[in-house]
Amino acid sequence: MKTLTLVIGVVAGSVLSGAFFQGVTPTTRRYLSDQQWAEIEKLPEMDASKLVPPADIEQLLAERGVLFLDVREPQEVQDLGTIPGYVNIPFLQLERRMGELPKDKLILTACNTGTGRAPRAAALLQTHGYKVAGFCGLRDYKGSRVHPPVSRK
Repeated sequence: MKTLTLVIGVVAGSVLSGAFFQGVTPTTRRYLSDQQWAEIEKLPEMDASKLVPPADIEQLLAERGVLFLDVREPQEVQDLGTIPGYVNIPFLQLERRMGELPKDKLILTACNTGTGRAPRAAALLQTHGYKVAGFCGLRDYKGSRVHPPVSRK
């Protein structure tokens, strides 16, 4: 079993931490440093009952007029795609930029897996008085995607 773990670590390009298996995939791992992931993982997250399954994302957005907030890095959004009509504020910028978001609209936060940044972004927004519809992951989302050019704020 130890050999298998070593082989997986080499394939992923680094020694894997326990956090890797809690939602940080090899795909998302490359966009932030280990130190950034460690800081993110210290923050409280929204209750798992607010997780929106990938198959329900479009219906929630259409029926309730929810603002879709993608909290991944701009390069990640471009590489992996996001949902049309998205707003992108990377998680590490969210606290200082949350004033850009409307307080009168429900917000659905999204990251790649729905187990790292999105539930923490939802909890942060809710703590600051925003209405949160829940959080989701886009890795298994089957709907249409856009791959916007990277714009840096």
